Amino acid sequence: MEVRHVAFAKTIIHLFEYFNKIITVDPDKESLELILAQSNCKNPTIRHTSSEPELGASVNLPNLLSLLRIFLVAPFLIAVIYHRYALALVIFIVAGVSDFLDGYLARRLEQKSVLGTFLDPLGDKLLGTVAFIALSAQGLLPAWLAVIAVAKDIYVALGAGILHYSGNLTVAVPSFWGKFATLLQIVTIGLVLLSAFLSISAPLLETLFIVTALVTSIACVHYIWCGTKVFK
Repeated sequence: MEVRHVAFAKTIIHLFEYFNKIITVDPDKESLELILAQSNCKNPTIRHTSSEPELGASVNLPNLLSLLRIFLVAPFLIAVIYHRYALALVIFIVAGVSDFLDGYLARRLEQKSVLGTFLDPLGDKLLGTVAFIALSAQGLLPAWLAVIAVAKDIYVALGAGILHYSGNLTVAVPSFWGKFATLLQIVTIGLVLLSAFLSISAPLLETLFIVTALVTSIACVHYIWCGTKVFK
């Protein structure tokens, strides 16, 4: 057991070092995507910046909010498993509010940190992935949608790793399609949870599932396409 704990700790350390190398803070950016993408990929470029996140003062309010979002994943999953969908929705909303507040406070209070650039996207992706898988397992949303949503994040992360280790990725730039896909996924999770205890039109949900899957697929293909444009 101790060996597994040590291995897990080493994995976390390596992930932290990886994000520290490839991510620089952009105060105008709400989310971090792990692959270079722009709405126009005809002449893709890598944005370089000399500004680095502050290494000190990592224990601050924005980072505590990010940690809160990570810790809410377990209660959210338990609520879904035991069919407490109203509670799960409340937890999901609280996590969403914390996501907005940590970014806003980090800019407002000038409390950017390397730890924050790691915790913020970790909390987002972890909650989203768990939500799609758990709701699919409960039969509240189609399995194919969960597969598309999770696969997109996996492919993007793998692509970012390839670009990074080949020396072609310095800074991540979120694309329009990536932001749009994230928004639709959040709306989908929220409405699915709401539909578990309130009546919502089935055709509306089915249409939302199709649109979310389509936009998520476009975002994935767009990131891959832009990644191939900058690959040397």
